[in-house]
Amino acid sequence: MILALLVVLALAEVYRRTRHRLRALWSVLRRDWRELRVRALVSLRRVTIGEWIAIGAITALAIVIRWGPLFQPMRYDEAATWIDYASQPLAKSLSNYRFPNNHLFHTLLVHLAAALFGSEPWALRLPAFIAGVLLVPLTWAAGRALYSPSAGLISAALAATSASLTLYSTNARGYTIVCCLTLLMVLVAARLPRRENSAAWAGIALLGALGMWTIPIMLYPLAGIALWLWAEARAGDTVIGPRAMAARLQWTTLAIACGTALLYLPVVARSGIALVIGNRFVRPQSRASFFAGLPEFYGAVWSDWTRGWPWWLAMLVAVGLVAATILRGSRARRSVSLAGAAIVAATVLLFLNGRIPYVRVWLYLLPLALIAAGGGLTHLWRRLARARPALQRRGLGMSLLVVVVLLL
Repeated sequence: MILALLVVLALAEVYRRTRHRLRALWSVLRRDWRELRVRALVSLRRVTIGEWIAIGAITALAIVIRWGPLFQPMRYDEAATWIDYASQPLAKSLSNYRFPNNHLFHTLLVHLAAALFGSEPWALRLPAFIAGVLLVPLTWAAGRALYSPSAGLISAALAATSASLTLYSTNARGYTIVCCLTLLMVLVAARLPRRENSAAWAGIALLGALGMWTIPIMLYPLAGIALWLWAEARAGDTVIGPRAMAARLQWTTLAIACGTALLYLPVVARSGIALVIGNRFVRPQSRASFFAGLPEFYGAVWSDWTRGWPWWLAMLVAVGLVAATILRGSRARRSVSLAGAAIVAATVLLFLNGRIPYVRVWLYLLPLALIAAGGGLTHLWRRLARARPALQRRGLGMSLLVVVVLLL
């Protein structure tokens, strides 16, 4: 309780020192929000009817694939989420952090879903299921913003048929929510290199705090997006210089930290902060066991991402991912690969923490990798089409690739 009071006093002092700036910023935020909304609507109007039909069909397929597992018996962690947390009164469930498997924002959504639809397994999985389905159009939108419409459709098809994403879309846990929030941040951040916008920074701060409230592993995607934006500024591909970008990232980090502190106040008041930042699942392990386990961890991540794929499809995705990272022409709209920056940031945090995490902690990287793979494959196809003009017939090859992925 004393620690929670100290947190409140610290946040009050931050507000006191910055209140005049915050009030002046409000009018700027309203103006920039209108501009951000208009630009988003303009982008949506540029989508062709055929592309809307394609992404609608891919999303429908994702629902069909995920529908059956939605009704399977509950797993251990799902049952613990319901019995220990979501079934309890909100005042208790949102302050009980005895174990870090209480994904607080997800717990709130499960509590509301159970209040509306009962405690059947499908109802308890509904928040994860909805987030898992939304991953498909969000992956398409992010792939379209970062690369091209073809890349967006390929990455969405891969996300729709991914066994790993399907698994966590039908698992009453918060991992697909973290993935959705990450992609929303990417969509907002993708506009910053072209035009400064304070509402976009505020949106990143809000989404980041919400992700941290879901699971603190949101720190991984936050670090990846921050590294990507800074690297873009260093490459000279943004309207914001490197120093200004670093300053904006610092202020955004402070805003996320303040928002996270507010959201975790009930936990801090009841249990203290040690269970959040110092539980046994995040404490460093011995250096010998850490380095010995790294190859197995990276192998397990790749095996999880490619679960159920034939070897040639896994190789195709790997080739696309590498192409999007190292071939300059593959990044039609960016000079720095978002997936590459996210993987580097995740690896740095992994070494700083000194503990091998669960494979599912890096699930958020899978949609980013699929987006990069879609971008790399479209780039390679364009190079091949330039060499063989007969392949340029109205994107026939890209359409066939999307169909093959969906059939698999």
